[in-house]
Amino acid sequence: MDPTRLQHAPIRANNTSYRLNLTDASASLASMPAGGYLAYLDATETRGCTLRVGAAAVAPTHGGGAVTGAIVPPGVPMSLELRAAAGLHAIMNAASATGTLYLTRVR
Repeated sequence: MDPTRLQHAPIRANNTSYRLNLTDASASLASMPAGGYLAYLDATETRGCTLRVGAAAVAPTHGGGAVTGAIVPPGVPMSLELRAAAGLHAIMNAASATGTLYLTRVR
């Protein structure tokens, strides 16, 4: 799916949305259906969150090496494509940070 098309998808009567309250411990949605999503993080913490499909999310650390997942900055819609139903996991990237991750299925 083209990320630009996901970000410009119209709001439809059959759109579905999910909400995940985040802290510095991995949180999850057990099973998300396959499709194209817009992910939006509402948080004042500027380091955002790490989003991972299929297993617990781990925040990156300085000098700690690579972690599996994608960084979602606050206030910036990001596209997400799930090719098959999967669990979705997220964690805030800063200690004691909180935020709310919204996911809207648009395709």
